[in-house]
Amino acid sequence: MANECNMLPRGSGPHTVGCTDIMTTGGQEGTFMRVYYPCTTNGSKMYPPTSLMPRHEYTAGLVSFLRRSQWLFPHLINRWFGRMKASVYWNAHLNGKEAYPLLIFSHGLGGFRSLYSTVCIDMASQGFVVGAVEHRDESASATYSIDDDGQEKWISFRHLQQGEKEFPLRNKQVEIRAEECIRALHLFEDFQNGCPVENLLPVDFKFTSFQGCIDLKRVAIMGHSFGGATAILAAHKEADFRCAIVLDGWMVPLHEDLLPVVKKPLFFINSETFHWPVNVAAMLVLLSNQPANRMITLLGTGHLNQSDCPFAVSGYLGRLLGTRGPLDPKEAMRINNCASLAFLHKHLELVPGFEQWDELVEGKGEHVMKGSPVKPFVDGSSS
Repeated sequence: MANECNMLPRGSGPHTVGCTDIMTTGGQEGTFMRVYYPCTTNGSKMYPPTSLMPRHEYTAGLVSFLRRSQWLFPHLINRWFGRMKASVYWNAHLNGKEAYPLLIFSHGLGGFRSLYSTVCIDMASQGFVVGAVEHRDESASATYSIDDDGQEKWISFRHLQQGEKEFPLRNKQVEIRAEECIRALHLFEDFQNGCPVENLLPVDFKFTSFQGCIDLKRVAIMGHSFGGATAILAAHKEADFRCAIVLDGWMVPLHEDLLPVVKKPLFFINSETFHWPVNVAAMLVLLSNQPANRMITLLGTGHLNQSDCPFAVSGYLGRLLGTRGPLDPKEAMRINNCASLAFLHKHLELVPGFEQWDELVEGKGEHVMKGSPVKPFVDGSSS
């Protein structure tokens, strides 16, 4: 067992959490995701490497995404991220005593399926099945597909070229990402209906065990940064997504014509330091679309507080490198997840209990404020 100081926070809910991976056929048109779920522990084993670095190729990809030295930074990445462990049971049996609501998760730019384990584990511990999609649109720092001959095809992060405008590339990617999230939802529909699904990965988990155990009437989507924009678009496109939670959303990829027409309930949970006027202005357009929409800011937090990064690079070094703000990362994550559960409780009609955090959704409480401290307009015009 890992030293506790190298462990990601345990889930706060009553359920023990299991974890497995799936990659379906179809190459990049298939689905690749990590699945977190309430489990039983009989005959299961802890799987320590399930946190930030699934394989060594992800280390090189993350270094390339950060545009850092391939000589020094792989050692630092492995020291910071590779040592972290997660309190989950790998390939554990699903606790099939009830039908669980479903949450699809979309990672941010340069992320991958395991970089938000803390959020996903906590949601699963509270009774959700969570599908953390690994996007293969060249926005992950590294990912791969497996062809018909069993050969791996690695997909590198796509940097902007010199002189290239950002919106056309990111808008194309967000469309792909939204479709990947919708395909993930449809895959869970197959699980629920008992349809056989081939997994190209060598994992010993029977996805047929999900049959009858997913509540497809209670489905939501959540994403961080680029994943926040992805969640908005996917919720707009797919009727079965009843609401979306946008963690520090990056609005650049979304076409301005989309903003006024998104009618699904949205919850923006922002960090204090990430946003700028144009980004907030786009959020306010979405916020005005219906009364159920909400926006709060977590005070004392930075952009990476909603990922696993502040637990891997902590203390003063974490603040220096921008993986966290001055607020304690565990407290920031607790507020983030409690507010999310309260919003999901309302819009998915969950069992009583999560409404105890309703005030957080309204921006009331310590370390939280309603709206954003960033003004969306300067001198009467956007900037």
